Amino acid sequence: DLAADGICSEDLSGKVRYANSAARNFTAEGLLPLSPLAHGLERDRHEIVFAGRDLEMYRVRLPAGGIITRIADVTERNRAETERVRLETRLYDAAKMEAVGQLAGGVSHDFNNILSAITGFAGFIVQDADAGSENRAFAQRILNACERGKELVQQIITFAETGSVSHGVFDLCRTVKRGQELLASTMHPGAMLDVELPQEPLWIAGDEVQIGRLVSNLVVNARDALDGGGGIIDIGVAPAPQAEIAALAAQPETEYGRLFGELDSARRYVRLRVSDTGAGISPNVMERMFEPFFTTKGRQRGTGLGLAVVLGAVKAHGGACHVESAVGRGTTFSIYLPTPSRSAGVPGDMGKPCHVLIVDDEADITDHLSIGLERLGFQTVAVQNPQEALAAIMEAPHAFDAVLTDYDMPDMSGTELIRRIKDVSPQIRVVLCTGRRDIRETAARAAGADAFLRKPVDLQAVAAALNGTVVAFTA
Repeated sequence: DLAADGICSEDLSGKVRYANSAARNFTAEGLLPLSPLAHGLERDRHEIVFAGRDLEMYRVRLPAGGIITRIADVTERNRAETERVRLETRLYDAAKMEAVGQLAGGVSHDFNNILSAITGFAGFIVQDADAGSENRAFAQRILNACERGKELVQQIITFAETGSVSHGVFDLCRTVKRGQELLASTMHPGAMLDVELPQEPLWIAGDEVQIGRLVSNLVVNARDALDGGGGIIDIGVAPAPQAEIAALAAQPETEYGRLFGELDSARRYVRLRVSDTGAGISPNVMERMFEPFFTTKGRQRGTGLGLAVVLGAVKAHGGACHVESAVGRGTTFSIYLPTPSRSAGVPGDMGKPCHVLIVDDEADITDHLSIGLERLGFQTVAVQNPQEALAAIMEAPHAFDAVLTDYDMPDMSGTELIRRIKDVSPQIRVVLCTGRRDIRETAARAAGADAFLRKPVDLQAVAAALNGTVVAFTA
């Protein structure tokens, strides 16, 4: 009677002759529904759900006839096992994404260097060729193809969380409003886009371009969920209620919803919500929908990177994504992005530097940057070796107004070069420009860099960084 498991015995006719206290509790509403032990079978095992509890029942035929049954309550054990499987799955997913991220980061560095050179020299052809000429048209097509390649690399980097988030503070309502007209133009006939935004700004710390792409991908995904038919897509932006954040943090998974990422109930968030009245998402698809290159649309309609980019951008901004859906009931994506605790603009020196030292171990890159910057009015000197660059600075500390340097170079990294340049000439403006996705802006700033750029870059962006017109924010 003191045993936690239920124990009961039956005679040859199946009548219960004895039941201990636990067995009587389990069977308070009547004998547990089991069919008789099959003839010739000495033992069996059953798993049943009874009165909201998970029970395991073991029956053994006694030598003298009759049956003895043990009833074990395994509800907590099953719950712990389910949680273990869920955590293992999340760990596996995280490891898989990290591996893909490392691969993407390694490939993107070299590929971005190639794209930078192609884009730069094709741009010169467009500038120099006669308007309407065949060569100018061909060069423009090269530039268009490079833009597609740049976008693809950026998508892979974003989903893999290897892309760094640019420092900035922006109004999420303004970002959505800016893209509203363009998004509305992509709707199918019969599909309506309903946008609800508050009057007051809702500030977000991070990269406005990435968040703009996130909104676009969610709306396109919702449009495709309508499958060419009519329906409504709702977009809403609002402060996230703290009770909602606490509830999701405490219970990240329900029957129809799942949280991707982590929420801190002590922080404040802005909620971006995109809902559709489409066919909904099955549980099997929800398990895989954020995987890179996974798509239910077919290769002709998508790359399978849209939602992967969404999740990558959300996590890179320290947020989380909650998806609520069921087949036939539509889908709601709720994106939670943390609000900045403080922000401060740091305007740089507005005077244009006239003499720039360019340091990159790839000649194509230095040639492209030299020609492009000189066309914008800069005077440039280009070297392929950081030791040579440092020697030039030490010989004439005031000869250059700015230095533009790569990160990966022989003998010395870009951050080490920046430190040594700042030791010699603290007033010189130094910009680190790299295609490496594992190099963060914080590391560049810690080394003394005044600005940070990622390849491939637009020459106007390089000029702005060298001018000191970039505004930095802290969050």
